Amino acid sequence: MANGLRSLSESQLQQCRLAFKFLDEERSGVLQVKTSLGHFTRLAGFCPREQQLRELMEKLENRKVRCLNFEKAIDVVGEELLRLGCHSMDMFDSIQEALKLLDASHLDEVPSGPPSDIVSLARLRSALVSSDDERSAKDFERMLEEMGYSGDEEVDVYGLGEKLLGLTD
Repeated sequence: MANGLRSLSESQLQQCRLAFKFLDEERSGVLQVKTSLGHFTRLAGFCPREQQLRELMEKLENRKVRCLNFEKAIDVVGEELLRLGCHSMDMFDSIQEALKLLDASHLDEVPSGPPSDIVSLARLRSALVSSDDERSAKDFERMLEEMGYSGDEEVDVYGLGEKLLGLTD
């Protein structure tokens, strides 16, 4: 394996192993790029945009790569998707930190210590939604409602991040 193995953490490798094994129904040791690459990347915890996935598939097609064994799949994930910042845990960590900092930066006082794991929906609302933008306010409220939140409660950043990424109901 080239760069892919070195680029992935042990937990990412484990996710990739499970995804590959699940999709390799015939136990042939290979996945078809055309039919399985998108499923593999998402099951392995990566979330490339459709355009990124199409570009990756075109790149592989131009190299005449039609099938991927596990090692090649790891190389593709490590070289291409991590470079693009497509791992859902990376995105999750980024969302969590952004929510914490956004909540802390909205305070009129200088935060003492690290940002809290609890975020106020009222503070997020006032920081994210302009008072003169009625549509954004409605969209924000609808999003909160769809995620099961209401009012100005304080919520756990971890749980809110999971809901924003669609990792939980």
